[in-house]
Amino acid sequence: MEEDFFLKLEKDFYKVAERLKVYSLAIMQKFEDPVFVMSFENLNLPFPNLISSGDMNNEANYYAAYIGILKTTKIIDNPALFKEHYKNPGAFCCLIYVDSKKNNKVIYIPYEKK
Repeated sequence: MEEDFFLKLEKDFYKVAERLKVYSLAIMQKFEDPVFVMSFENLNLPFPNLISSGDMNNEANYYAAYIGILKTTKIIDNPALFKEHYKNPGAFCCLIYVDSKKNNKVIYIPYEKK
């Protein structure tokens, strides 16, 4: 089941990866650490929805965020620990998968498919 989820996520991500990388560079001009919140559900999140389900033949919704706002919305509990494990935003996209059951998952996925 978990493997199917990650395959679905990866397939969807690579449909929007190029656009997310452009957004990541724009976010880095104002904030240090771009993070994208994604969900296969339509959730009411306090972040700008950058790419909606169906915009690019994708299934998920993608939202722009950064570490500071993730702390205030309680999507991450420990910003210092999160930042310690944060990967190079030029090479990796930091995705936080969110669903209505609060099964949040932090996933780093390379922008370039191998």
